[in-house]
Amino acid sequence: MKTAQSLVALGVVLALGGSQAVWAAQQKEEDSAYQWGRWAVLSPAAGGEPYVAPQEPDAAKNARPGEADEFQPKALVGDVTPPVEIDGFCDAGAACGYATYSQNTGEEERLRATAVPEGYDLSDQDPDGPVLARFNLETFPVEAPADVPLESEETQFEAAVVVEGGPGGARFQVYDTGNDDFPDIDSVDMEGDGYFSGTERSRTGGRQDDGSKRTVITTQVSTLEQTDDFNGVATGSWLDETETVTAIDEGEGLNLQFDFSSPGGHFVFGKTATIDQMETFAAGNVTAVYQGAVIDYGSAVTMEFDLGEKTVHGVFASENGFNGFQADGRVDGINFAGSDGDKRFTGSFFSAGENVSGAVNNGSQLGVFSADHVHPEVR
Repeated sequence: MKTAQSLVALGVVLALGGSQAVWAAQQKEEDSAYQWGRWAVLSPAAGGEPYVAPQEPDAAKNARPGEADEFQPKALVGDVTPPVEIDGFCDAGAACGYATYSQNTGEEERLRATAVPEGYDLSDQDPDGPVLARFNLETFPVEAPADVPLESEETQFEAAVVVEGGPGGARFQVYDTGNDDFPDIDSVDMEGDGYFSGTERSRTGGRQDDGSKRTVITTQVSTLEQTDDFNGVATGSWLDETETVTAIDEGEGLNLQFDFSSPGGHFVFGKTATIDQMETFAAGNVTAVYQGAVIDYGSAVTMEFDLGEKTVHGVFASENGFNGFQADGRVDGINFAGSDGDKRFTGSFFSAGENVSGAVNNGSQLGVFSADHVHPEVR
């Protein structure tokens, strides 16, 4: 807000700069656009008369702006880092993930290409979102067939999804959107190797007050695909489809009701740097350049940091349907953020400073990004 006020003041100064003498004279007769209320009171120089308390607004010691240059408002010029709010999305030294979250991802297209069950209403399947969410990924070993022994019993891993030596299991959570229309999601346990999937079904039934029999069958299918590994940060897409079929038997045939949902999106997930790791990294890399991609669009990203000044410059390319932009920001601990109007980005340092990942919003499109540390000459 202060920067915006300063820019407005700068425009006024430039516009009126050629009429400074006329402007000063007008101040004696009418209010000025620069009037910020009562101006400061001039006091005698050191060693002169004792300080006199301020008097009425028309007192002689109340200087007008045209009479006291030091009290003239000054426009801010030169390089000014915008006041960016850093939300501290991730904690230092912890597992953390950013995700985009859309409702009913591709569901309408899928249903129109198949036989739509009678009674199913497509009107509610318009995609909604995406919004930014937190993402958590847990992995666990899956017992391999007897003829395919695992190389090691230690098959847990921190960020990369693939379990070395054999198949693995995974589950994910998407949560904390701050929007009731995008509820928290817990996937089912999935199995795979780079591409994970899992299915769970539940069935409930019973008699209703009117004597009819009601049966509900719910099927949840979760999938996760790892598309890349950016220096220990897993990236990819997630999907969680749920189908609920309610059958009501009133003695004259079944009344079937169908409900589908298929929220999905993209994610970045890894382990953030500790404060000690960032201090060590910054000592050897006062300036650091990172290159990567917006995962949702596959568009290029370049992040340039001055870790001495704690500033960041983000460059997001216009390609593959993403409308790119550039913006400046600042660093606070292991988190950073930048903005240019309604275009903004936020992120964190991962993998002991060797990776930066986060979310970007160009004002109309949202995505998550990941970028690895490169040598400056690689730019």
